[in-house]
Amino acid sequence: MIWERKVAVSKMTSSINSGTNTWSAPSNIALVKYWGKKPVQLPANASLSLTLNKSKTIVKTKWEKCTDKEAQLAFTFEGKETPSFNQKIQKWYESLKREMTFLNQVKLTINSTNTFPHSAGIASSASSMAALSLSLMDLAKTIGVIDLDEASWLKMASSYARLGSGSAARSVYPVAASWGLVDNEFASAVQDIHPVYRDFGDAILIVDSGTKAVSSSLGHELMNKHPYRDLRFAMANRRVGELVELLKKDDFEHFSHLVEVEALELHSMMMTSNPSFILMKPKTLEIIDRVRKARANGHEICFTLDAGPNIHLLYPQRAREFAMKFVSECKSADLLDQGQWIDDQVGNGPTKED
Repeated sequence: MIWERKVAVSKMTSSINSGTNTWSAPSNIALVKYWGKKPVQLPANASLSLTLNKSKTIVKTKWEKCTDKEAQLAFTFEGKETPSFNQKIQKWYESLKREMTFLNQVKLTINSTNTFPHSAGIASSASSMAALSLSLMDLAKTIGVIDLDEASWLKMASSYARLGSGSAARSVYPVAASWGLVDNEFASAVQDIHPVYRDFGDAILIVDSGTKAVSSSLGHELMNKHPYRDLRFAMANRRVGELVELLKKDDFEHFSHLVEVEALELHSMMMTSNPSFILMKPKTLEIIDRVRKARANGHEICFTLDAGPNIHLLYPQRAREFAMKFVSECKSADLLDQGQWIDDQVGNGPTKED
């Protein structure tokens, strides 16, 4: 894929001129987590996610032709320079310039905004790097640098997004995507999905809106010497295959079991690493207990977690009335940080907005 990618962007154009585009890309919630990686930003295990709908990043890009010395990227987040974001974006951008050589002839101005709050239990790096990758791919297409069919174009966008954030590889696809099952360089759309999952609900319950005590980057690194590393990777790969099959049918009982076991296993890896760390909070455990009691009483809700304390409450739309009642009860019991939660569902992937 790397060789094909370099060939695809090697041709130059003499008519870059100027222009703009606007892209939005959603975040995603991993059902099987990517936890542990190999150089360069390749997954140690396969992962699978549902693409969200409302929780997205919108990237507005303006470009103009310039000399090599003038080529640069000016990036702002919600209209402001943010050093922590800028450093990551600039590093990613410089790595792309070695392949997307036309970037050495353009001056870029990019502003990024989110439809959801930062540190809200949603992978903002997934949506932002996917939107940025799609924006640059669209620029390359507009100025005639690449000419690819849609499937190949998305694979390349996924591959570039991956270099900025592993989970971003999956955010370029609608509904559901896997990464590391078909190829490690890029994610792939999951095919043959049952209608029940195409608008599956995700109520994101904010237990703690603060910054995580341990970064995901460190968590990935600690997997390198983890005593259960090989077993973890084997289990994750197996679950991806099982969930791809489950997404073809309406079987909430087996779906909920696999998703919850996977989420808890991820956190068990954190608790048994060296050094160990615990990202769940007491209120996280209280909500998990309530979810399990509700399901024991016949209600179709289940939970998953990313690498943090916040709960993603998953449910089919036929169970929405109870899911909303459950959220209200969590708020009343003071289990949510300032009552915060986000009402989202599975969606149809990125869109070009101009």
